[in-house]
Amino acid sequence: MNPGQTKLLVVEDNPADRALFRIYLQNVPNLEIVEAEFGSAALELCRTLQPDCILLDYKLPDMDGLEFIGRLRVDAGCIPCAVVMLTGIADERVAVRAVNAGATDYVPKSENMESVLEHSIFNAIDKHRLERELERNRQNLARSEHLHRSLMKALPQLVWTADSECRLSFGNRRFWDYVGMPESDFERFDWNALLHVDDRERWWRNWRDRTAVALDFDIEVRLRSSSERQYRWHLVFAVRLETSLNGEWLGTCTDIENQKRAEQAMAQRQKWDSIGLLAGGIAHDFNNLLVGILGGASYASDTIPDDHPTQPILQNVVTSAERAAHLTRQLLAYAGKGAFFVQQVDLSAVVEQTCELVASSVPNNVQLRVHASPGLARIETDTGQVQQVVMNLVLNAVEAIPQSQGGVVFVRTYAVDESGADSVVVLEVRDTGRGMDPETQSRIFDPFFTTKFTGRGLGLAAVQGILRSSGASIDVTSAPGKGSTFTVRFRAILTPGLATSRADAAQRKSMPGAATILAIDDEPSVLKVCRAALERTGCTVLMAEDGPRGLRCLEEKGNEIQLILLDLGMPGMNGREVLEKIRASGNSVPVIVFSGYSEKEVAREFAGLNISSFLQKPFHASRLAAQVAEALDPRGGATAVRAAS
Repeated sequence: MNPGQTKLLVVEDNPADRALFRIYLQNVPNLEIVEAEFGSAALELCRTLQPDCILLDYKLPDMDGLEFIGRLRVDAGCIPCAVVMLTGIADERVAVRAVNAGATDYVPKSENMESVLEHSIFNAIDKHRLERELERNRQNLARSEHLHRSLMKALPQLVWTADSECRLSFGNRRFWDYVGMPESDFERFDWNALLHVDDRERWWRNWRDRTAVALDFDIEVRLRSSSERQYRWHLVFAVRLETSLNGEWLGTCTDIENQKRAEQAMAQRQKWDSIGLLAGGIAHDFNNLLVGILGGASYASDTIPDDHPTQPILQNVVTSAERAAHLTRQLLAYAGKGAFFVQQVDLSAVVEQTCELVASSVPNNVQLRVHASPGLARIETDTGQVQQVVMNLVLNAVEAIPQSQGGVVFVRTYAVDESGADSVVVLEVRDTGRGMDPETQSRIFDPFFTTKFTGRGLGLAAVQGILRSSGASIDVTSAPGKGSTFTVRFRAILTPGLATSRADAAQRKSMPGAATILAIDDEPSVLKVCRAALERTGCTVLMAEDGPRGLRCLEEKGNEIQLILLDLGMPGMNGREVLEKIRASGNSVPVIVFSGYSEKEVAREFAGLNISSFLQKPFHASRLAAQVAEALDPRGGATAVRAAS
């Protein structure tokens, strides 16, 4: 068939009528006529021919016109083309039934049907096409509405529309659920009831400025959740609807609370990282100064009689320097450059000292009662870290007590025997405060979780991390209105006399004889302490204030030098770079690295360079001499890093 032709299927069992129809339509341009005598044959032709119109006789040999239309609808799902029913004059009621069933029009068989047949056929085709177009539009509209409703339900945002005065006209289900009012009350909705009081002025100023010039509205504000009864950060974005006749705006509110918290946590972390970097630098420099103080005072104390009048003063200097050294270790640990300095610790003594320190921070209406049992077995841990654990638990307990009521914080230590030989030393902190519900208890050890403002205290997650590193455990029992009890369990050392450190044993070693030692450090006070402490034992000490000078000295007197003392952190050329050049030259001279940083940090920095041992700054003069003796003694020299804390 040629394009533009109209296909007409004539379904008529009377050959005379079919011939008559051909005569009536013979002058119609571009009309192709196909004929069928039976309904079944016509249905088959419809599948292949796809006619534009069917001229259908009501009475067929195998079925009537109503059945034909029904089967035609079933096969195609709908009436695929225009159908003009042919009826006798007496059968017009049947024709009307056929139209109601889906026929497009009907034509009574009569003498004057020639004048109306062509018009009826083409009118039916146009009518059918229009009906199909309307049906498609209706279906598209229904799909669009369904899609719109589904989209409104599926969107995680709060979706709304409002006029230029921000008067609400629509909100999706999530919007009304968040607001906590029925959609039917939309006229009573007030943005100020939803907005945080601190964000309202900014919201309205931004809305007026943006909508006045039809710019997109974009703002971050806090919106109150009716279910959670708290404010959550949202990104609110609105655009003007171009098709709107009354200046309507379509807006969304996207929850960004978690993103805001992450940003705040990142900013907090960056701030603390910066402070940590500063603290690490200060601690490193302070450690160098402490070498002169602690090393010099200990050297002076070792060189004068025990009953000398200045001995108590020197001992006080040594004690103060050791306390300052402990402080710098805490700063280094905070900066990520420190580590645990494991030693045998009297838990009761640490608890008493720490509680005395925090007592000034306890309000007058809170009593701090401490019972530290004496004579408990010692635990193996870092004193400073245990102090922080005790301080954190006690201050948390104090803050759990309402200021308007007052209360008591009980702190005690005691021992528990477990499974025969195993013994446990327990720290218990109990308060009479407000207590915690099960949900809060389940989260108190989560990172960043707090019931106070952000950045307060060490945090129970950090406390748990410290205790795990020490092989200890922590448990909590609490109930609303009944206070809380934190129980920390440390494994005790049953034979403390055997836990002497290797560095302590080194202090008892004597120098195997005179030796030439090269000390490389950028701090003059450190070099002076090294010279004073080692020359007293008969050694010769060569001093170099930086890496290049040390390498030149080693090149000049390489055969004489039996040991090198090397600082890790030096400007220009650090300790690792110096040792790399020494080892690259083939020199295997023993090297003791000293630094204010931890043994772990030094081991990582000098990996693969074969250092003899590590000496923590600041140090006693006697400790330096003992460790040098150990490195020079062929029977005691080591090839791995050892801590001398």
